[in-house]
Amino acid sequence: MGTNLYKKFLKGISLSFLFFFPFISFSTTYYTRGAGGNWSDVNTWSDLSCNGAAAASVPGAGDDVFICASNGAGAVLVITDGAFTCNNLTVGDGVADATVQTTPGNSLNVNGALQINSGNNANVYTLDAGFGTINVNGTFSWGTNGTNRVLLSTGTVTFAPLVNLSNANQYVIFSGAGTINFNAGFTCNQSQAKFITFAGCTVNFGGSYIQSGPKNKWNAASLAVFNCVGCY
Repeated sequence: MGTNLYKKFLKGISLSFLFFFPFISFSTTYYTRGAGGNWSDVNTWSDLSCNGAAAASVPGAGDDVFICASNGAGAVLVITDGAFTCNNLTVGDGVADATVQTTPGNSLNVNGALQINSGNNANVYTLDAGFGTINVNGTFSWGTNGTNRVLLSTGTVTFAPLVNLSNANQYVIFSGAGTINFNAGFTCNQSQAKFITFAGCTVNFGGSYIQSGPKNKWNAASLAVFNCVGCY
């Protein structure tokens, strides 16, 4: 085959590939650097490793995110200026504290798996909606060592997956009149001290609700809404 014919052949293959697979994209894994920072700041991120060189961009909807806690000082990632989306989110992969927090009017959507304390270490790992919004659309798991927390004040947290509060080191804590939605169900076999409500807060239970341990103690001015089937 002549050179020109060979080039045309390769070009034809490339165009055919793009025609049949036009939406192929590749995800990147982003790691926080140092003590963390704002999601929108490229200096917060490395696409190489924890504390690696700064990335050229911030995580997008198809990217995976690690909140590194391997630097010994811990890391706090804050969302202060917009609505951000990622694929998988891991909060804490090392032996130091790690936190993700949203601020008023801002939000985070996790479309893939959310893991809190994936290494099951003995530190404090926190998902904090604060006064903002966090949506978990994929799967959810959290550690059984250390302190593993879902916090919110007047913000909103929505879990599409089942949430299992099964260990003494797992907490759901309100500090204001926020809202949490358990759309696929909620299971708890821990004491009332692990699920702490606040005056004016709302907890919506969908899917299923199973309480096999001591009953949760609700703040007298809080609201529990049961929209689930076979709740008991």
